[in-house]
Amino acid sequence: MRKLSKERSLHLVNEYFETIFNAAIATQIVFQPPAKQQIARQEEKLWG
Repeated sequence: MRKLSKERSLHLVNEYFETIFNAAIATQIVFQPPAKQQIARQEEKLWG
């Protein structure tokens, strides 16, 4: 019985953090600038 309770608790913690991580990843993808802009910025840093 104790093992089942521990597994249930871990499952709830896992679901909670999975939701947070999924939201964070989605936010990071949405706010990522297009690749062309990133390349242009890197070239600008290199060449001034």
